[in-house]
Formats: sequence, structure tokens, C-alpha cells
Amino acid sequence: MAKFYATDLRAIQNQFEKLEAGRVVYSRMIGNTRLYAFDPRYPFLAELKSLLEKALSFYPEAERNRLTMSRRRPRQKGKPL
Repeated sequence: MAKFYATDLRAIQNQFEKLEAGRVVYSRMIGNTRLYAFDPRYPFLAELKSLLEKALSFYPEAERNRLTMSRRRPRQKGKPL
């Protein structure tokens, strides 16, 4: 994520640690990679997702496409989500 947004890795890690401490996201390790996802038990998850979608809608189309991450290769067949 830090490489994608061209920012410092430690700054991204600090923010994710704060989000995890607030139980907004949870993480798990897969090999040497830590994966983060929204915690489905977070009480304001629907409102947070709505707010993020609304904020993204105010960006110009070109900027929105740049900010939205997309997979560059297909998911391996049978691999869990």
C-alpha cells in the first residue's frame, strides 16, 4: 500500500496499528505479509464504507481510477478469498 500511494511504509503501519487498536480493522499474517480487512463486528462499518464511497465520488474520474487498487493477475483457482 505504501508503494501504491508513494508514501512512507512506517506511516501506513502506524495508521493500521491505530485502526486495529480501535477494532475498525483486523489483520492476519500470510507468510511475511500482513493482510488487513474491515472488522465485520465494527458497529459503524456500514456508515464508514458509505462515507468512504461518498468521499471517493468527489474525486475526478482519472484520480478515482488511480486511487482504486485493482488486481493485476487473476486469483489462483480454488484459492480462498
